[in-house]
Formats: sequence, C-alpha cells, structure tokens
Amino acid sequence: GSAGTGKTHTYHSFKDKERENRKKLEETEEAEVNEADDQIIIIAEMPGVSKEDIELNATNRSITISTEKIVSGRSYFKEIELPAAIDSDYAKARYTNGILEVKLKKIKEKGKPIDIE
Repeated sequence: GSAGTGKTHTYHSFKDKERENRKKLEETEEAEVNEADDQIIIIAEMPGVSKEDIELNATNRSITISTEKIVSGRSYFKEIELPAAIDSDYAKARYTNGILEVKLKKIKEKGKPIDIE
C-alpha cells in the first residue's frame, strides 16, 4: 500500500525537523572571533545562562567557555583556538542579555636575537 509509504514520508520529515533543531542548537554555540590591532574579541551567544555559571579559561593560544550547570537541558562547552598569542592577565569579559563578550590582549611577538656560538 501507498498508505505505508505516506507514513515513511512523515517519519522522514520528522527526522529532518529533528536534525534541523539539533543544527540550530549547535549554531547557538558558535562564537565569533574578531581581531583588532592589539586585541582579539570573542562574542558568544549563551541565552538562558546566568553570569555566575559561566567559566572562562584562557591559555596563551586558546580559550574555553563552559557552564558548570546544565542550562535548559544541556551544558555548554566551547574551545576556541586563537589566531594569535594572548596575555591572559589582560583578559576582560562582559555578559549582557545572553551575549558573552571576551576581550583579549595580543602579545606582541618580538623577534628574539639568537647568539651564534
């Protein structure tokens, strides 16, 4: 019967919708990385997360944004490779209306003279 194929079809469209929703969730975890002269600015959308639950960890070449608590059924974890080395002592972060903005100061990579023996 043709009724059977109709069912399969609705099943497929349901699966596609589910996949679409999952894609949307993952897209909200995208973080935008912008480079200015001596700064790297990261903007991450984290709707429904309270500021106290956000954990930020920076090394000189990457930053990790995560939440300790599970927010609306999921936890958040994002590791971002940075386009340049940063000085983590000068990191600043601001969280307003579900958007996290992290400002990082680039380390000016100066050439180091090498003595020739």
